[in-house]
Amino acid sequence: MTIEVMFNFIIENLYYIILLYILIDNYLKLEYKYFILRALNIFFIIDIFFSFLNYIFNINYSIYYIIQSLFLFYFLFCKLFSYIKSDEINNNNVLIIFYKPKKIKQFILSIFGLSYSSAGLIINKNIYQMRYEAKTLQKIPFTDKTLNYLKEKYLIIDTGFNFKNLNGDWEKNLLSQHARQKRTFYFRFNCLRSLRYVLNQIKGYEYKSEYIFPCIYLLILKIKKFRK
Repeated sequence: MTIEVMFNFIIENLYYIILLYILIDNYLKLEYKYFILRALNIFFIIDIFFSFLNYIFNINYSIYYIIQSLFLFYFLFCKLFSYIKSDEINNNNVLIIFYKPKKIKQFILSIFGLSYSSAGLIINKNIYQMRYEAKTLQKIPFTDKTLNYLKEKYLIIDTGFNFKNLNGDWEKNLLSQHARQKRTFYFRFNCLRSLRYVLNQIKGYEYKSEYIFPCIYLLILKIKKFRK
């Protein structure tokens, strides 16, 4: 695509570009309880995205609409299921926390599943999770502000599994996990995988290698619960 064609494309589609920005911004600002509005935002975002692809590559319309419909249905399904009520914090159990994305990068990482972009654990009044400022998984003890912080920023899932029943040196294993590993091609996609030693001890919450992103893992958990 030449510079002239690109310029004409931007001018001709300026309305849609502005609308796309507004939709993404609105999606990130909406509280999770407005899950239907968030789902509609996603629907229109993906629809505009596919329209851009069709404009650029001139895709066969029959193929275009089939692919678009399948993707839109999948994304709408995921976002409609993204609202999950947090459990209360039970200090005796292992809890999984999922971060509610606020930035565009986090939004993109969660687009193929439920709207949560990273994962961690709460065990015995300590948070175990990857932090951007650290190279390894961190242990963060509770403070006076922790409960309100967790309820505002995270989805909390109580596994019902008493942490005293965890086997082996699980804490040492958690804290030895690196943010960048060969298995994830040295990208910082190890937040969920790093928890596998604990998750694999809890029936129904086991980690499998295909669950790279928390958004996919959480979608599978919700489908399993729905099927029951």
